[in-house]
Amino acid sequence: MNPSEHERGSDPPGDPHTREMAAAIVELEALERNAMTRRGRNLWVQVSRVGTLGWLIALPIVGGALLGSIVDRHLGTGLTFTLALLVVGVALAGFGLWRHAQELDD
Repeated sequence: MNPSEHERGSDPPGDPHTREMAAAIVELEALERNAMTRRGRNLWVQVSRVGTLGWLIALPIVGGALLGSIVDRHLGTGLTFTLALLVVGVALAGFGLWRHAQELDD
């Protein structure tokens, strides 16, 4: 077999061990390409999860404190509603994190 036949994709020359080695190399290259593709995709999945967790935590807490502050200002009650709705926001954030963790486990 001359080199041009080998370049066209015919069986590698030599004994069965050489063919097995060539097949293993081709398989490893395919696995490496697949892993590199998944790694790039996984990076963006992780970035989106971090963003999601940030909003999942920040939005209820800040929203509760802001809403409580507005209610307190309107009713003239000091920090009563601010603190109460802040606690509700923390509880909602904790519940949201728990649900998100449950979804990731499934």
